[in-house]
Formats: sequence, structure tokens, C-alpha cells
Amino acid sequence: MKKIFVAAMLCAFAMTNVTVSAQSTAKQFKSDKKAVAARVKELRAQGWQSLNSDGLAIIIAEHNAKRRNNPNLYEISGTANQVKTTNLSKAKSRNNAINEYAEYCSGMLRARITSDLHDVNEVQADNMVSGYERILAQKLEGEIRPSYYIYKEVENGKYDVRGFFLIDEDRLEKKQKEAIKEAADEAKLAYDYGQDISDFIKQGFNQ
Repeated sequence: MKKIFVAAMLCAFAMTNVTVSAQSTAKQFKSDKKAVAARVKELRAQGWQSLNSDGLAIIIAEHNAKRRNNPNLYEISGTANQVKTTNLSKAKSRNNAINEYAEYCSGMLRARITSDLHDVNEVQADNMVSGYERILAQKLEGEIRPSYYIYKEVENGKYDVRGFFLIDEDRLEKKQKEAIKEAADEAKLAYDYGQDISDFIKQGFNQ
């Protein structure tokens, strides 16, 4: 009798867990659906359409699912403006995403140099920052992955295209540190400032 009671309790507990899990999944699905609908409405109001064969709702839902399933994915985006056709726009938007992100990171690097490397002069800082931006852009070439593209028609029958790309944050941090080290070597700061530069590289942008 006792064994039957224990078995019944375990069965009830398992059913409760299944119910809670199902409710949680349903709640997540409803939330995701609402977020996709809001994003689609926003893009359509701005005149954007899907460049993929699937519609806006599908590509955005798939994009969100990738990021939900892997929270370590970081999103960057880029544009190709005033293009005559959409054929080459994917490559242009990808290059724009890489260059803009590298430029953004170089601004962060300059701020860190100003606050942490007080003995580095302006010329050295400029050399390191410009070298870093160029090197990081090169390193990102093989790291970012396209997720989806959208487009809209603008004046004179031309198009604006925007691409959304994903990159693993661990890989991104690794490439940032590699670029800092190589830029410091190019600017000959590693030799001149030794341990300070070594510590600076190890910290990356994590402060």
C-alpha cells in the first residue's frame, strides 16, 4: 500500500512539472509572438520588406529564436544605401556592419587608452587606435554570420538594404583582444610599456 502511495505521489509530482513546463512554454510562445508582431508592424510602417523569400514575421521569428536558444549571440547590423539593385547589397551591408562595429570599438579603445595608459602620447594613441580598427575589421570578416536582410524602395527607384548579423560573444571578445595586441605591437607600445600593455590587453573592454 505504501509503495502504491509513493508511486501515486511521484506521478502527481511529474504531472505537475509537465503542466508548469507547458504553461511556461505557452507563455514564452505568446510573448515571442507579440514581440515579432510589434517588430513587423514597426518595420512595415517604415516601408521595410523582407529580402528573403520568407516574410518579415518568419525571418524575425527565426532570428529571435537563434538568440533565445543561444544567449551568447551578439547582434550587429549594417546598411547598403541607394543601391540600384539588391543583388550586391548583402555584401555591402555586411561590410558596413563590420566597419561600423570596428569604428565603435575603436572609440571605446581610445577612451580606455586615455583613462588607463597615461604615458602614451597622442601620436602613439592614434596609431594604436587606427591599427586596432583596421585589424579588428579584418578579424570580424570570418566571424559574423548573416541572419536576415530587409529592404525598402527610396527615391529614383533605388533601394536601401539593411542586414542583421550574429556573432558569438566569446569569439568576439577573443578577436578584440587579438586586435588590441597586434595594434599595440604595430605601434611598438608593447616594447615601450611592457607590463602596462600586457595588463591592458588582458582586460580587453571588461572593466
